[in-house]
Amino acid sequence: ASVTVTCPSFGERRWVSWEDWSVQSMQAFYADCFSGCPTAMEADSCTPGVHSCKLTSDADGLVAFRILVDEDRQMAMYPDHAGVLNGPDPDGKEQAWRIEGSKHATYEVTLDMTKSDRTK
Repeated sequence: ASVTVTCPSFGERRWVSWEDWSVQSMQAFYADCFSGCPTAMEADSCTPGVHSCKLTSDADGLVAFRILVDEDRQMAMYPDHAGVLNGPDPDGKEQAWRIEGSKHATYEVTLDMTKSDRTK
């Protein structure tokens, strides 16, 4: 679903639903581990709306991350206290997904924007 407004002063402006926005190829997603440059997530060539990257845990076996849209920290996606996906917005600066495991282990993180259940 979408809404389009046309006005002589600003031209055309279009708003789309979450379902439509989430599978567009216009934006890129990045895993932000709060320690420098975010890691680009690669779009799945067969499934629009699915993106993944590999993250490595630190010497304590921990990795914490949130997901940024177009590397913009004002457009972060993060879990709430119940694990539900929130954002993209500038809130949740302290919220992150956390993985605990072996030190220096590599994990594949997948963002699936096609899921209607935002807890998965």
